[in-house]
Amino acid sequence: FDFGLPQTHQNEDFTFEARQIDNNIIKILRETKPWITFIAVLCLAGFLVSLVSNILDFFYRPRIDLVIPGEMVGYLTVIGLIVSLFTAIPAINLWRYSSAIKKAVASRDIDDFETALERQKGYWMAVGIITFLPLAGLFVAWAAFFIFAGAALV
Repeated sequence: FDFGLPQTHQNEDFTFEARQIDNNIIKILRETKPWITFIAVLCLAGFLVSLVSNILDFFYRPRIDLVIPGEMVGYLTVIGLIVSLFTAIPAINLWRYSSAIKKAVASRDIDDFETALERQKGYWMAVGIITFLPLAGLFVAWAAFFIFAGAALV
């Protein structure tokens, strides 16, 4: 790939040494940063609303007991707190990525751009794991259901 960077060495591993960043890359990152920050703030706000909601649900258990049995409220609170963490982790990674972009654009240092890309990688790794975990849990639940349903029919 040619990003307008001077290349001093390239081999089969696509390794190259860059000494400056193309102005177009800087422009794109500068334009992307506000959106990343906006999404991070929305995710953090969603996490806080979910956290407060779950805590209030737990402490107002007597009123909820009319609809949901008391022991279920505790389980639902724990599940809700875990789900709320699923929004906090990507938000924190996005915030770190946004901050790294800000620093990289200001300094124009290649190490700062690498740090920004590492932060972006961290975000996508977190999103991948958070996407995989519920799907894996669902497949385990389906397998358990079919195993126990099959055993019940015998």
